[in-house]
Amino acid sequence: GNHGHVTVDGFDLSGGLRGLYVNGYAAGRRLVLRNNRVHHNGVVIRSAADLPAGVSENSIGGVVVSGSDVLVENNDIHDNDGAHNGAGLNLGEAASSEQNRLDGDVLTIGSSQAVVRYNRIHHNTLRWDTPHGTGVTLNMNTLFQRNIVWANQGLKWDGNGGHGVGGGLIAQRPNATVT
Repeated sequence: GNHGHVTVDGFDLSGGLRGLYVNGYAAGRRLVLRNNRVHHNGVVIRSAADLPAGVSENSIGGVVVSGSDVLVENNDIHDNDGAHNGAGLNLGEAASSEQNRLDGDVLTIGSSQAVVRYNRIHHNTLRWDTPHGTGVTLNMNTLFQRNIVWANQGLKWDGNGGHGVGGGLIAQRPNATVT
């Protein structure tokens, strides 16, 4: 159901299309992901035809979440395969009413906030035409604190490296401010 507060604490999540997927979470919702091991999820994408039917290229990998108030802490996220964004952690946009607004040169900060701290995010792989943020993709305001992000890789469909952005982490504006 659509609960106001969801906590996922102490799980070992592996072997799925996604380790954990909470997307389109309504305004005013709190999501806590704590003390989990998320590994060996996703699928190897070598062309757009490899995407499973009805699945977005942004929804494959280790952790794909969004919400108003998100806490991701003390997780080990590793050895996941994704497509376009964040094979390890893909933190999606908050509800439209809580997002940042960019009007000309003026950025108005929205009310959504994520805290991502004390995580180990490593050995995740994106395969897409232009992979973004192979370890971590942030699309909302985030305090990103004391995480260890290493050995993540972005590969083009043919398996060669290059032409990607945000090798370890990418924050996509105007959706994200990162401190």
